[in-house]
Amino acid sequence: GAPAELRAEIDARPVLGRLLPGDTDPGTESASGLTQQRLFGSMLGFLAVRPVLLVLEDLHWADRSTRDLLVFLSRMLQTERVLLVGTYRTDDLHRRHPLRRVLAELKLLPSVAAVELTPLDRTEMADYLAALGGTDARIIDEVAERAEGNPFYGAELLEAVTEGSSMTDDLAGLLLSRAEVLSDEAQRVLRGAAVAGRRVDHDLLQEVSGLPDLAFDEAMREIVSRGLLRPDGEYGYAFRHALLQEAVYTDLLPGERIRLHSEFARLLTTRQGSAAVPSNRIPPP
Repeated sequence: GAPAELRAEIDARPVLGRLLPGDTDPGTESASGLTQQRLFGSMLGFLAVRPVLLVLEDLHWADRSTRDLLVFLSRMLQTERVLLVGTYRTDDLHRRHPLRRVLAELKLLPSVAAVELTPLDRTEMADYLAALGGTDARIIDEVAERAEGNPFYGAELLEAVTEGSSMTDDLAGLLLSRAEVLSDEAQRVLRGAAVAGRRVDHDLLQEVSGLPDLAFDEAMREIVSRGLLRPDGEYGYAFRHALLQEAVYTDLLPGERIRLHSEFARLLTTRQGSAAVPSNRIPPP
């Protein structure tokens, strides 16, 4: 349990006791009578007792009350000896994600500093994989290339390769979970893009999807807003991470994979044929 001194501070603020798992003393006030203002005020008083480092991880999964607490503390902490750290994954912040508004508000506060963690470079990733127990230089090089600087991906890939597979079930599940929230039309488009490879042209992908213009544009807007594909070049799209393309492609049913490959082959052959002009059809100068 909590140390005696911390427990004493919590007992002095009964509202906080209801936040502890297994707390069996609901007090005299019903839970429905608690207000957010009292709860947040008690939390501020509790944190200000001593120097505190408070870390809120995975804010992209936070509910509304947690986001409200983050904003409250960021605004109210002034002279208190409290360092508040919040972490989130930019890959999970789609265009309409509720955390985006909170982040925009927080970045305007003079007490808030934004720290962007960039991907590991190849040397850093190799050192990280070696620290995890990687000893084969060839495997480390392969994993470092596929992980593209993401430490979590690197750890999962190292485990998979060591066990003789391409990707762990946990990693595949995480990657696919980001695609499963899409509409049926958007998932169909994403599966077609996975068959094309890391990058695909707009027109080619739309033809393979079989969707009319407006439906295809809406599907692409949904996919891009969730960070699964990003615009690439003047008229194309690319997967944000190669492992997502690999996971979506591997998840295809055999018949689905064959059909999509055949459709891409037919369209590419048709395009190449229409682009070729016989020499006897070229008008003289």
